[in-house]
Amino acid sequence: MHHALRMLLAICATLFLACVPLTLAQQPAPAQPAAPPTADPAADSPPDDAEPITSVAPPDSPAGKQLAWVLFVLNGGDTGPLVG
Repeated sequence: MHHALRMLLAICATLFLACVPLTLAQQPAPAQPAAPPTADPAADSPPDDAEPITSVAPPDSPAGKQLAWVLFVLNGGDTGPLVG
């Protein structure tokens, strides 16, 4: 048993040491060009005829109730008793 485990560890160590130089030798990814700034600030705003964002109620299910609680807490609500 010990001999097989020792062999397995030796094989794993050999593979690891063989792969490390390959990952270190890779070239870094080229830098992404920066997006050009928009000259017109109104171009970033939504059109006048866009519908306003409305909230959607979570479904009436156990998962929906948990979602509502998580959103309530994320928006600054009290967690209440966490231990039942």
